[in-house]
Parts: sequence; structure tokens; C-alpha cells
Amino acid sequence: MNKKNKKISPNTLIPESECELAFNSITDPISIIDKTFTIKRVNKAMAELIGTSPEKAVGLHCYKLFHQTDAPPDFCPHKKLLIDGKCHRYELKNDDKNIWFDISVSPICDPSGNVMACIHIMRDITSHKNIQEELKESEKKYKTLVESTTDWIWEIDSNGKYIYSNQKVKDILGYEAYEILGKSPFDFMPEHEAEKNKNIFNNIVAEKSNIVNMENINLHKDGRLVILDTNGMPFFDKDGQFIGYRGIDRDITERIKFKEERNRLAAIVDSSNDAIYSKTLDGTITSWNKGAEIIYGYSADDIIGENVSILIPPENSIQMTGVIKKILSNGTVGHYDTICTTKEGKLIEVSLTLSPVKDKEGCIIGFSSISRDISLQKKTERALQESEAKYAALFKGTPEGIIVADTQTRRFYYVNPAICDMFGYSEEEFLKLGIEDIHPKEDLELVLKKLDLQIRNIKNLALNIPCLRKNGTVFSSDVNAVKTIINDKECVVGFFTDTTKQKQLKEELEATFNRMKEAQTIARFGNWEWDISNDIIISSDECNSILEVPIGQSWTYKYFKTLVHPEDINAVREAINDAMENKGAFRAECRIILPEGRIRHIQLKGTTKTNKDNIPLKISGSIQDITEQYIYNEYLLKLEKHKIVSDMTKGIAHDFNNLLTGIYNYIHLARALSKDNTISQYLDSTLKTIERGKSLSQQILTFTGDCLPVKKRQYLFPFIKETTEFIITGKNIDCKFNFPKNLFACYFDKNQIGQVLDNIVLNAIQAMPNGGTITISAKNISLERNEHPGLRKGNYVLVSIQDSGSGIPEATLPKIFNPFFTTKHGGSGLGLATSYSLIKAHNGDITVESELNKGSTFHIYIPASMKAVENIDVKKEIEKLHRGKGRFLIMDDEKSIRQSLSLILQSMGYSVDTARNGEESLNLLKESEQSGQPFTAAIFDLTVHSGMGGIEAIKEFRRFNSKIPVFASSGYSDIKTIDFIEDYGFDDYLPKPYRPEDLNILLNKHLINYSDETAETIDQSSETDQNTDASGSDDEVNTLNRKTVHAINNHNHIIMLNTSLLTQAFKEILEKINNLPDNSFDMSVLGLPKEEATAKLTELIAGIEKSSKNIKDTIQHKS
Repeated sequence: MNKKNKKISPNTLIPESECELAFNSITDPISIIDKTFTIKRVNKAMAELIGTSPEKAVGLHCYKLFHQTDAPPDFCPHKKLLIDGKCHRYELKNDDKNIWFDISVSPICDPSGNVMACIHIMRDITSHKNIQEELKESEKKYKTLVESTTDWIWEIDSNGKYIYSNQKVKDILGYEAYEILGKSPFDFMPEHEAEKNKNIFNNIVAEKSNIVNMENINLHKDGRLVILDTNGMPFFDKDGQFIGYRGIDRDITERIKFKEERNRLAAIVDSSNDAIYSKTLDGTITSWNKGAEIIYGYSADDIIGENVSILIPPENSIQMTGVIKKILSNGTVGHYDTICTTKEGKLIEVSLTLSPVKDKEGCIIGFSSISRDISLQKKTERALQESEAKYAALFKGTPEGIIVADTQTRRFYYVNPAICDMFGYSEEEFLKLGIEDIHPKEDLELVLKKLDLQIRNIKNLALNIPCLRKNGTVFSSDVNAVKTIINDKECVVGFFTDTTKQKQLKEELEATFNRMKEAQTIARFGNWEWDISNDIIISSDECNSILEVPIGQSWTYKYFKTLVHPEDINAVREAINDAMENKGAFRAECRIILPEGRIRHIQLKGTTKTNKDNIPLKISGSIQDITEQYIYNEYLLKLEKHKIVSDMTKGIAHDFNNLLTGIYNYIHLARALSKDNTISQYLDSTLKTIERGKSLSQQILTFTGDCLPVKKRQYLFPFIKETTEFIITGKNIDCKFNFPKNLFACYFDKNQIGQVLDNIVLNAIQAMPNGGTITISAKNISLERNEHPGLRKGNYVLVSIQDSGSGIPEATLPKIFNPFFTTKHGGSGLGLATSYSLIKAHNGDITVESELNKGSTFHIYIPASMKAVENIDVKKEIEKLHRGKGRFLIMDDEKSIRQSLSLILQSMGYSVDTARNGEESLNLLKESEQSGQPFTAAIFDLTVHSGMGGIEAIKEFRRFNSKIPVFASSGYSDIKTIDFIEDYGFDDYLPKPYRPEDLNILLNKHLINYSDETAETIDQSSETDQNTDASGSDDEVNTLNRKTVHAINNHNHIIMLNTSLLTQAFKEILEKINNLPDNSFDMSVLGLPKEEATAKLTELIAGIEKSSKNIKDTIQHKS
């Protein structure tokens, strides 16, 4: 059989079951339709689409299912296939399900090639159709946008030729779109512009980069220039090959012109000297030119964004608000003068113009302000007004009579009040008169001749012109007249001076001369002139007074040389001879010896006068008594010496206080263990003598000026009363006291306040040489802030000390507290100055008021303490002996203090460790902490000659132990104030020299006293001892006696040793004082003259030596 005609069965190649499975697994709907348009078979996807089973779908007509028609339509692909036997496709939309299908039909032929049926395949293309629709819509929108934009949109190829352009090119360059196709952008530019942009464009193309805001100039079709802003992006084909640019051109010609115009206007605004700025309706500044920066001081960066109120003083804000309201209501420009504030806070006057800024609808959206600094203009106007007012006032107020007359009519045009008073006319009457009416008729011809000379400016001053008053009296006047133009009229202005006032002027000159003369007297300054050839010196009264030459009498250089001190005559002679030889000036200082041998220091100055041949004729000069200045300079030198002595004295005081402390302690030990009443009495006398030494040490420190107050809270009375009564003892002075019982307590140093009282009371006594009364009163006062200069707000006690003496001159009062100022012969001038310093150191003040021949009153302000005074019964505290436990640390560089203080503390129950300086004390502290036997308390000397002192040691000490009490002690210290000793880390202060009683009180205050715990045990042991003594054996008694004698001998040795040390210490002080240069300082600040102080020391030494001898004799006798 021929293979071509062989009929192939479907089952020949693939089993039917597998074909069925594959047919139903296809997801696209498939059907087989015969030539009658009847469905022969469908797969599951098709059955689901038409909504039936595959079996039921067979036999249905396809055109009814797919086209909803009664017959196949002409566009049916199945119908077309039956006609031409070819495959066909078409798209169909299922409106019910809103689904689009792509339908394809393929023929099924018999072996002869005749169409038997077709395969109908449907594919869902809904998403594809939606994309197509969106793309069409996008293209439509893009086309609309491109055609409706005001910008020119274009596309060029890789050769830079236009291949697309929208129609806006015509609006911009005047060309139709088709006219530019095939041309390059540079074909539409001027030649120079084209060359410039070609280079730029070539670089951009080479880098395939974007064209961004490229400004270029193009030629319009009509020949005018158009400025374009070009932006573009490169585009590429699917293989990434560059194929051209797409871009937009925008016409910015008008914008550039506007920008240039705006820049031009901005340059004008910025270069203006006026301040030009704009602001919004709420006052926010939006622009600011250089003129504003110059006038107001703010830079644009500083002020833009700020409110305009920073330029307007608060008091002018209402004015500005009113102007703005007026502009907003009628839209007009506001102009006014006002005051503004600069950045530096300076107020300036400005002329301000405020204009509304409107938007395109005409609504006001802000304001433009132009302000001009008119401060100088206003100042000039005011100056002019003031000048006019001044000259008007001068015209009216001058004592000279002034007349303005018309030179043609000789009638008066203006007169001032002085001329009216001079002639007796009112102003109204005067203006009706003429020149002929104010002079006697018989003198008129002479007057008019002189007037003519004045009008012609030949001779302006006419003397002794006769003038006629309204009452007919005649007087003489000097008339100074000048011609001038006033209000376009030729006038003559005449100034009349009544010569009757010449006498008054002469008297005034004499008064001025007398004042100068008085000034010379006060300054002790005179002048003289020496006629060299005749040797005659004419001098002022004060010059004669200085030399004690009779007033008005001339004297000679020869006489003057007899007054000059022999030691100074050569220096004076050389100075004067040198001045004559060099025809110059000279200056010399010398002493002169006046009658009774009085010496004054003077200063001479002079200048040589020569004739035309340069030969000296005269010497004119001055003389001044500089004795007081010389004394002051001497005091300055004395002050320097005083400093040297003070430094030495401080060292003495420190060593002396250390020595006294040791002596106090040893004598206390001896006194405590002594059973002999006589020795105890001598020891008590010695202690009293040492108390005087302690007081002397305190006075020495006060003298140095470095003894700061050791203040305690206490009452001024009865301290003031007791101190004053002691000072006036033996004087012919009655003292009265007046103070309230509720007087505030004060925080003060008794020694220093006592010294102040001593100085003031001694001054009062000296002011009453024949006796008198001193009244001391006190009261509580409360001062407000600034109520009293130099004093803070708070409570004070005001102490007033009034005497009935001679008083203090008013001219002297301001100087009495100045150092070295004194009115007493031989006085130091340090007493009141020291008092002033001491009161100031107490944060108080001291003032004085005085009336001559009635007395003076000193007022002392001392700050009050409102806390209650701690009422300590000293005697009770001393009797309450301290008993302690534990370890006690002593740091002191003085061996005698370490030894004696150790004995006292051991007698109180403590074990004692000693150190010479801070380093040793810190080592002991570390050792005690490590050994588990910490210290109970410590005493540190503040001033150590070699090594670390107390201040440095306490800082380190507190790092290891912040709890145990540490007490500061010193004979002298540089600490600025002991009031704040706690701030350094100490618990309290024990000033040297201190007594064991002082130590006892301090320890009872800060440490536990175990004496109360042992009192009962002591009482019980006393009974036992008494019973034992009564019945004890002789051996026990002898043993006790031996121990007693041994103890007494030891303490007797201590007594003799320390009285010897004390005597030696006072002798050293006496020797140092005696060796000081005479007048190097005034010991009166210690309360005693030097001679009396040395006498007192000598007496003190004798008393100690006598006590020592008595103690020694008693010891030998008792032994």
C-alpha cells in the first residue's frame, strides 16, 4: 500500500488513555468542532469555562456558546477556516467574566487533505490586554503632556541631529518642528556661542552624562536672542549602545533679564547708605542691605529671621504699631522720625519710610522700610537751636547793654534787657527812640562823629561816651560798635559798658588775687624774682612767710644764703650758678635754719631771664615748704625699717610662745605635785609673771601687723569697762558707762579690741591735759544694705567713746586714720591707723565726729552674733580634771613642749607618741593603723622650722583617718584667720602659749572624761588608804616617804630648770630690743614707750629671778 494513502488511526502511535489524560491536563480551554459547528469534544478547562461537563458540551453549537448568535458570524475564525482551510486567530472578550481570550483554530483533515473538523484553543490574555490599554493611555497622556507643555521637548541622535521636536519650538525659536529636524542645536546659535557650547556638549557626550541646567544663547527666527536652559539625558538601544539624547529646553530670557534687573536693583539697594530692609506682616525681617548693617550693627546673617522689634525701643512700639495700622487701612506710605536701637544698645534717631509690599492680587503681604540715620542731623539742629538759644540768652542775659540801630534812619531795631536797665526805658519805649534820644544834646555832635567812624570800621571802640538816662541823669559808657547786615538791613550793633562797673571789676580782681594768695598760703608756696645786678629779691607774701621775712619787704640773695643750712649751701650755690651760666632753669632742695634753731625743708625752682646779649638779668622762681613731705618720706623709710623689725619680731614671738608653753607645762606639773604651800605660792607668782610675758608676746605680734584676730563669741561688757578703768588708773579722768542689759554678743578678739580701746582712750586723755570726762556708751543697731558705707546688712553693736577735750580741726578729721599722720610732737601716727585696721579685720568700721573746744566722739561698729554665748564656768572646768585613755600624738619642733606636754598627758592617763614634724607624725599614724592601736587624739604645731608643718600634715592625716580629733597649736601662724580653722581639717585651735588649764578645757570639750567613772573608786581607795595609814607598819611608811621625796626632788629640778629657761628667754628679748636701731619703730603701739618697755622687762626678769631664789631656798630648807 502506498504510505501516502495509508489511513492512520489515532491509536496507532499513542494509546487512547494517554491521549485522553494529556487532553484533559491542558489548562487552556480546547474543543473539537466539526464542519456543522457542532462540538464533538472538549477538555476539562473548556467544560469549566462554559459551565457544564465534557459529556454535556458535546453536540452544542459553538456560535451560540462563544458569539451568542443563532448562526456563525462572518468574523468567526471557524467559518473562515472552512472557507480557506487555513489557521485563524482572533481576540474575544467574555463580558460576563470580563476576560479576554486569544482564540486560535487549526484544521483537522482526512487523509485526502479535506477539512473534517477544527481544533479550537482559547488562551486568557486579560492581563496582556490590560497592559496594552494602560500603555495606550500612557502614550496618550505623554503625547498630551508633550504637546501642551510650555517647554521645548526634543530628541537628537548620536550625531547631534534633531530627530524629534514638539511644536513648542515654534513658540520659543519661531520654527516649525519639521524645520529643525536634521539640524543640530548649534545651527541655531550665534557663532561664538556655538563654539563655546560645542566643546561643552562634546565633553558631555564623551562621558554619556546628563545635561544639567546648561544656559545657552539661541537665535530666534526673527533674529532676536533667546536664552535657553537645557536639560537632557542620554538613551541607549537594547544592546546598550548610545543612540542619542532626549531633553527639554526652557526659555529663560525674561527670567535672566529679571534676574539682572533684580541684581542691579539689589546692588543699588546694597550700596545705599540708607538702611533698606523688608519684613512680613508679623514683623519678621526677610531682607537686609549693607546700609542697614552699617546703621544698626547687625549683619544679614544675624538679623534675617528675627523680629523687627529688636530695633525698636519698648517705649516706641506703640508709635510703630499706629503707623502700620494706618498703612494697612489706607495702603499709603508712612513717613516719620523715630528712635531705634543698634546691636550695641545705642539709641539712634532715624527718619523712617514704611511702604506696603503687595502680592499680584494687591493684598499687603509685608512692608519695605527705608531708614536714614539722622542722629548727626538732629544733633546739628539741636546744636543750632541751642546755639541760637544760647546767643539769644547771651544777648538777653549779658550784663553789657546791646543796641541794634538802622544806619540809615538811626532808629533802634533791637535792644536787650541790660540796655533797658542801663537807660531806664522799657523795651517797647526803647524801640521808639533813635540814637539822638539817648545822648545829651550838647554832646550829640561828638557822639555822631564817633559813630560815623564806627560805621566805617575805622575805630570801633569809643571811650567815655556821655549817655542820657530816661530820668535825665548822665553817665559815661564805653561803646564798642560794628556794622553788620541783619535781615537784609545795614545795621550797627553797639555794646555799652557802664564804666561805673570798673570799680567793681577792680574789686573782683583784688578778691581773685587774695584767693591766689590764700591758696599759696595753704600750699606753703611762694614766688620771687631776683634782680641779679642789684641783688634785690622781690617776693610774694607767702615766700616772705616761709623765710620769716617781714611781709612786703625785699631781701637779697646774700641774706638768703645765711639761712641755708651749712651742709646744703654748696648744692644751692652750684644749682643757681649753673642756671646763670647755662641761661636755663634750676631746681634745688635744702634746709633753712630759722630763729630758735627751727629747721624747715624747702624746694627752690627758677628760670633765668637774659637780655638781647644773652646776659642773665633776672631769675624768676618759686619756693615751697616741703617739710611735711620730707617727714612723710622719712616715715616711709621708717615703715621699711619697721617691716624688717616685724619679720624679726615674729620669729621672736614664735620661739617665745613655744618656750612659754613648755614652761607653763613644767610649772603646772611641779605645782600639781608640790606638797609645800610656800613653793606653791612661789609657783603661783611665777605663773602670774609668765601671764605678763604671754601678754607681751601678744602685743609683739600685734605690733608686726600680722596678728589676725582670734575671735570668740563673747560680750563687750564688762570687758570694755574693766579695760578702760585700767587705762585711766592714776589719771585725772572721770569715766562714765552707759550700756543696756540686752546688749548683743559679738565675735571679737579681746586683745585687739583692748588695743583699740587703749589707743582711743589714750588719745582722749591727751586731749584733756587738765582732766575731764570720758563717756562710753553702747547700743544694738540693725543696718540695711548700703545704709553705712563699707558695712554689710546685719546687726551690730555701736560703741561710742566721747571725750570733753579740745576737739579735732575739721581739716584734720579726714586724715586721722592715715598711717603716720599725727599732730603731736614726736608722735608716730600709727595708733589710730592700727585701730582702724584692727576694727576692719573684725569686719566693722570706725568713724569720728568732733567739734573744736567741745570734744570728740569715736563710733566703733562691731558685728553682732545672734547666737547665745557659751557660758563656761572656767574655774569649774579647770577643777574638773581631765582623765583619758588611749594613745595621744604630739607633733611639735620644740623639744621642751614635746617633753612637758607628754608628762601632762601621761598624768591624765594617755600613752604619748611624739614627732618633730609632719613626716614623722604621718609615719606614726600609718604604724598605729597597721598595729591596731589607733590614736585617740593629736596636737599639731602649725609652724615648723624644718619639715612639714601642721597645715600640710593635716591634709595627709585626714586621708588615713578622718575621725580622731586633731587640734592645731601655734605661737604664730600664717593662716589668714583662725575663725575657719575647721576648714583646714582641725577640730579646734590651742594658741601658744597655753596653760595646762587651757588644755584641760579643750580636752573636756572634745574627748571623753573618765574622771567621773573613777570618782567612786577614788573615794573608796581613800578610805582604805586612811585605814592603812592608821594601822600600817613603819616599813610601809618609810617606803612611802622615800617615794615622796624622790618625786619632790624630780619636780624641784623641773621647777629650777624652767625658771632658769624663762629668765634666759626674757633676757634674750630685752637684748634684742635694746639692739634695735633708735626710732626704727615706735614701741608705743605696744602700749609703752621703748624706755618704759625695757624697764618693765628688766623688772619682770628681776621678779622671776627673785621667785626662783625663794623657791630654791625653800626646797633646800624643806629637804
